Amino acid sequence: MKARKRLAAELDIEHFIRSLRLSRNLLNHTSKREKRLIAMQADRNVIRVLPIEFDYLLKDGEEVQFGNLSFKSLFVPGHTPACMAYQVGDAVFVGDTMFMPDVGSARCDFPGGDAHTLYRSMKKILSLPDQTRLFMCHDYPPNGRAVNYETTVAEQKKSNIHMHDGITEDEFVQMRSKRDASLDMPVLILPSIQINIRAGEMPPKENNGIAYLKIPLNAL
Repeated sequence: MKARKRLAAELDIEHFIRSLRLSRNLLNHTSKREKRLIAMQADRNVIRVLPIEFDYLLKDGEEVQFGNLSFKSLFVPGHTPACMAYQVGDAVFVGDTMFMPDVGSARCDFPGGDAHTLYRSMKKILSLPDQTRLFMCHDYPPNGRAVNYETTVAEQKKSNIHMHDGITEDEFVQMRSKRDASLDMPVLILPSIQINIRAGEMPPKENNGIAYLKIPLNAL
């Protein structure tokens, strides 16, 4: 965290962009008082109940300038209701939508996730030109292959095991639903949600001055 603060100071960073991660991965803590927070103007039902405020909400397709470059924000829900991707030139950072072609797609059984919606989000990305480079957020290499992180729209349309050309929405939803039902709940999902939905802030302190992460014993 100290190294990150030093880097931010050296680069004169003015904004942090937050995807609302309603999943198992913990966001690094960044105080809103230190830097401005930006999020996707995605699912208004998510935004309006957040216990923190954002300085600016990106619209789907909005372009933002940074230095000599710009990026386009892409709303790609499905894994969660507030996922987003970023397009920079001929490259897209795909967020939690698809993985490398031999791995497939993200799960849809997190809070607010939906397989129909993920299918449409993946189609949105795959409607870009075939030569568009796609950078993955995660890789789960099968059969001992080396970790990889880059593919193309053309490669995904040809070879993605869940979403290659010819897969219908109903076929994808049936496959995704069956697969998700077989997956274990991530170990950190309950504490992660409580922090991530606050954009990295800890829950407010209670009357005794202590902040708690709460784990329900008879749910999930």
